[in-house]
Amino acid sequence: MKIIKNGYSRVLLFIHGGPGLDSSYFEGWFGKLNSLCDLAFYDQTYSCGSSNILDDLCKELHENIIELSNSYKKIMVFAHSWGAFLYLRSMAMLDNIKAIVDKSIFSNPMATTWYGFNKAGNRLLGKMPKSIIDEIASCADGLRIMDLILPYYVGSRECIPDLTFAKYDLDACNAIFAAMEGYDLSGSLYMLEGKAYFIYCENDFENASDSYELSHFGKVFFFKNAGHFPFAEYNSEFIALLTSIIS
Repeated sequence: MKIIKNGYSRVLLFIHGGPGLDSSYFEGWFGKLNSLCDLAFYDQTYSCGSSNILDDLCKELHENIIELSNSYKKIMVFAHSWGAFLYLRSMAMLDNIKAIVDKSIFSNPMATTWYGFNKAGNRLLGKMPKSIIDEIASCADGLRIMDLILPYYVGSRECIPDLTFAKYDLDACNAIFAAMEGYDLSGSLYMLEGKAYFIYCENDFENASDSYELSHFGKVFFFKNAGHFPFAEYNSEFIALLTSIIS
């Protein structure tokens, strides 16, 4: 876990998406927040040979949160995309989550159920021409796949932000998706009540309607025009929103 310190008693923990990625695509986009709090970037460790890969990841995240709680008075969490699934699934290990985590911010969160996850996936595939889908299906290079799909993740193919992906572990991605089959995390949401913020984007394949129950447990924000990476596509506006939430 990489921590950017500035002497604050509160920290914002970033949980990246994927699965199979690391936090590199966050780099350079959140520096302005360091005037409000310390920033912690957690990189998920993938044990593809493990028969309990989801449990391993949840335990690892739990340990990182507990480690931060020993150093900071307030912990805030920023979970992006698949990171929302990992965080919600990990909450069962944090019985006193309301005492440990001050605020939970979900950006472009993965659906809370397997049914919603498949709806979002079909929505994404619907944006892609068959030639791109075929090339992805036959590609074994994770970073090449990210290059191929990025234009269909963002809000506008004419305005693709300069995102850097240093890692995309396809074996981990496939193992995790296989382990997720049939999941339903809607029963964990009550632990967030009153301390959660959900950010959705107009042109993203992740849709609030796939997890309609989220609105009962926190405040929902919508970004016009943006896609799956609003912090890069509309950085100033996104940082302004995060600043208002943190403050």
